Amino acid sequence: MILMDMMNRFQQNFVKLNQAEKVLAAVSTGVDSMVMLQLLLKLPKKIRPQVSVAYVNHRLRPASAQETEFIRSFCQKHHLPLFTTDWSPQQHPAHGIEAAARDFRYKFFAQIMQKQGISELLTAHHQDDQVETFMLKLIRGGQLQQLTGIAARRCFSAQAGSWILRPMLPFSKAEIRAYAVEQRIKYFEDETNFELKVLRNRLRNRFIPELVEENPQFKEHIINYQSQLACLQAAMKPLLEQRLQTIKTAKHTYSLTNWQQQPLAWQQLLLEKILSIPTAKITHGQQQQASELLNNSQKPQGRIDLEGNWLFFKEYDHFGVTYSQANLTAVSTDFCQQLRLGEWQHLEDGSQVGLFEWNSGMLHPKDLVFRLPTDQRFPLQIRHRQKGDRLVTAVGKQKVKKILIDLKLSKVQRSKLWIVADKKNRPIWLVGVKRGYLSEAAVNGRMLYMIIFRNEVAL
Repeated sequence: MILMDMMNRFQQNFVKLNQAEKVLAAVSTGVDSMVMLQLLLKLPKKIRPQVSVAYVNHRLRPASAQETEFIRSFCQKHHLPLFTTDWSPQQHPAHGIEAAARDFRYKFFAQIMQKQGISELLTAHHQDDQVETFMLKLIRGGQLQQLTGIAARRCFSAQAGSWILRPMLPFSKAEIRAYAVEQRIKYFEDETNFELKVLRNRLRNRFIPELVEENPQFKEHIINYQSQLACLQAAMKPLLEQRLQTIKTAKHTYSLTNWQQQPLAWQQLLLEKILSIPTAKITHGQQQQASELLNNSQKPQGRIDLEGNWLFFKEYDHFGVTYSQANLTAVSTDFCQQLRLGEWQHLEDGSQVGLFEWNSGMLHPKDLVFRLPTDQRFPLQIRHRQKGDRLVTAVGKQKVKKILIDLKLSKVQRSKLWIVADKKNRPIWLVGVKRGYLSEAAVNGRMLYMIIFRNEVAL
């Protein structure tokens, strides 16, 4: 009874998740992964992908050598390609060994997938793992969306274009053990799973059983809450993205005025979205700081340092996040390219600029265009702002820095500003901001040349 029910449910779930002809199964020789491997082998041939196995000997237990030999023998018997590696004791850290072991495993999996052209990794996470993960995140705190738990299918960040699949999520640990007993599946028990010095183990072996004793439906309730939360987030996602576009002014930059016009609840959700940078690890306290900074009218500018070289900034009517703020000075002075007549120049931010003979037929609706009546200022160059830059205006020469400050452009925007300069390195066009006086004055009403600045790919 257990056999047929589990096989049918696994098959139905796997068909929904799998989209590849080749998969890599992460196997530890524990009951969860060995049952998963057996269920994969029992899939009908017409839906069964080519299965390879990845195994890591963590060298943490005396039984590791026996387990390694067991999985070698199993894969040889079932004609499964096996990829193994050892995590040498010299690589074991003094603290945080679980996280380090996981990092080592997934880097190994990514290497195998890249070399073998495999796009899907299968892990044996199950229903009880979902409950434990929910409880862990609840205890440690964080963002609400993290409580949705382990996704059945998600992008594998360690390997571009790849996915992690969890086909065992519909099953409880009890079901998996019962299936292993019925099918006489050999597996190894990891005794470290019972060491109570690890929080997850205390949850698994002490706290969750006590909660189940209070209410036998406790685990089912957690799974149900996770499902409801995931549903709400899926429904909210397009609405949030729509509102985000109404306040966005550039990549990672947003309008403070437009943000403040949003209802308070949406302000919080939008700020959470803006700060959802995986490598930055934003804390709740930092999010509160950011919100207070945005609402502080007495402080038009401010900075909050984040992890991973990220920085949250507010400057006048703009705010956002930027990466490696310390490098912005180098960016503003180092880049410089000469404009060659009849050619497009590709810029470091993905935009393009080109110098051409006047031809209105080349222009796209969103192009920024600067017209020139003569080639007397050639050769022209495109660069960022430099110290001492001045622009000739109708009232005389003005410091570019002062022009940008008067326009209340943030330091981030100023650092990214493109400038077209003439043969003497004098600015004639602050792209998208201001044009030099007399630079576009026509000779006999005719224009001979034009500079096109384009943010889309030139056709």
